[in-house]
Amino acid sequence: MSLSITNIESAALKLPRSERAKVALHLLNSLQEEQTKLSPEAIELAWIDESVSWRKAYHGGEMKAYSAEEIINELEKIRRQM
Repeated sequence: MSLSITNIESAALKLPRSERAKVALHLLNSLQEEQTKLSPEAIELAWIDESVSWRKAYHGGEMKAYSAEEIINELEKIRRQM
């Protein structure tokens, strides 16, 4: 049986929040496993590219900065909802 991304996404979104979190974690872990196949130099260059992109987005007004307190408060709110 062949599943399309749309079908997989639709099915995943019907899962309870905790199950969606498990699926997301598995997917993220699978990406990290693929990334570890890269050389340390390639990983460093990728992070440099990403940080330059974030800096440009921030200074261009496309990205907002949040304080550590704001992040912690938001994470606590999400944790209480789980």
